[in-house]
Amino acid sequence: MKVISMDRKKDRFVRVGSVSKLLIKFVKPKFRQDSNLDSYGQYDHKTETIEVQDDLTDEQTGQTILHEILHVLTRQNQLNGEGQPLSKDNDEERVVAQFEQSIYAFFVNNPQELYTIFYEVFKDNLPLFKKLISKIK
Repeated sequence: MKVISMDRKKDRFVRVGSVSKLLIKFVKPKFRQDSNLDSYGQYDHKTETIEVQDDLTDEQTGQTILHEILHVLTRQNQLNGEGQPLSKDNDEERVVAQFEQSIYAFFVNNPQELYTIFYEVFKDNLPLFKKLISKIK
């Protein structure tokens, strides 16, 4: 079994689709000041890094990581390439934001569905999930 960090805001590598080493890195707040956007994270495909502001609430952190992973998947599936449905940055951001908010809200409103959708993941990693759940305060 893999050893997984218990610190939700600790830098770590994850696998997302074809990217076997995507770095999720927690950084000092800088996005809002840099672009006048309500941005809490960013994905850099050149370095395969997701940067997330380290001062966010738990909910904002989860939403931001989900949002940036959707950007990774958009790029991997070439949905934002020239001539593709999300080739314009505005279109990609709007669609990613809508999916992120909808997916997050679905699990907030239907937490029992985590069990149904991710049953095999839970079953195959039961000791790990018991340990993770015991850390929730």
